[in-house]
Amino acid sequence: MQAQIPDTALAMLHDRAIAVVDRFAAELPLYEGLPQSLIEGDFLHGSRLNVELFFAYLRTGRLPDESDTREIVDLAAGRVRDGAPLAEVLNNYRIGAHVVRSQLAESGSDEDAAILRETAEPLIEYLLTVTGRIAVAAAEGAQEPGWEQRERLRVVADALLSGTDPGEWLPGSPTPIGTAFHVVVFRVGDGDPAALTELRNAIDAAPGSFVRMDRRGWTALLPWAEPVDEEVPGSLAELVPKFAARTDCGWWAGVARAATRAEIPAAFAEARVLAELGRCLERSEPVCLRRELPLEYTLARSGAACADLAAVLNPLDDQQQLAQTLDLYLDTDFNQLGTARALYVHRNTVTYRLARIHELTGFDPASAAGAVQLAAARTARRIRGGHFGE
Repeated sequence: MQAQIPDTALAMLHDRAIAVVDRFAAELPLYEGLPQSLIEGDFLHGSRLNVELFFAYLRTGRLPDESDTREIVDLAAGRVRDGAPLAEVLNNYRIGAHVVRSQLAESGSDEDAAILRETAEPLIEYLLTVTGRIAVAAAEGAQEPGWEQRERLRVVADALLSGTDPGEWLPGSPTPIGTAFHVVVFRVGDGDPAALTELRNAIDAAPGSFVRMDRRGWTALLPWAEPVDEEVPGSLAELVPKFAARTDCGWWAGVARAATRAEIPAAFAEARVLAELGRCLERSEPVCLRRELPLEYTLARSGAACADLAAVLNPLDDQQQLAQTLDLYLDTDFNQLGTARALYVHRNTVTYRLARIHELTGFDPASAAGAVQLAAARTARRIRGGHFGE
């Protein structure tokens, strides 16, 4: 069906639709079971492709054929393959179409609203065509030999992490399920989705591994040969030099060990905290171990105590100079001269500012006890400011 819309009006509507997509892509609820940073790049790309295909349909009256929609169908089927429910993938098309139409209607004129009404029927036809093809592709993918095996691996991972006995053998595999594991929780930041997917696939390919994805990253259970006293599993250690150096791949991995299956849930909880600490503190080292973060780990687990400690610095919220001075003072290991040089001020100025910090917070940064307390308060602030666990 070809909508009777002038070319100039159609071109303007197209440009506005692209702008709306760019704005809402980061806000639209994505897939509960998949990490946002792994898919949002593909999601935005797929959304733009859908806009282009739909407007081509409006201009020509010809629904896109299967070759036209192959890329967006493959993207959607890939999300299903990674664990997103098919119903959720399809529902995002409905949500996306509703958001775009609503925002275009709210920001447009009466003439624009009339044009949007003309696009209603073509939009329904387009959505039915594309979602139908996605459903068919997902159904066909479920028949692939590897699909069922991936589902089995996810089920085993869920059972082990929750403390449920998955049995001794993975169906269809001659290898028994292990007993001792490194539990590695990955949290991802802003990075190239392709690079993050490459990292995840490399972890997934480790022999005997079980991987479960979630909204903030993924969790891997990597077999641990208990007599081998390695804090970081070899399969992860080999990947660190390659991926830690990539500026397009922000990630942190909390690592804990479980010598028995009964210990896995506790190790999972510990690794989660460590990975979240790496993300919130934007730690330069991607692998996070408890022995390296004893204070931070204790603060993160302390709840109200962490909030109380973070509040120590509240008096500096409207004192930018003092806050900056304290940051540099802590970063230079309590060196007043080094702080003065970094700020291009006289040392006496730093001394005065530290005295003001003492007055406002009650802790003297020039004393060992006060400096430690203020450093801990800053760490608590960063943990809370990083939306720990959200």
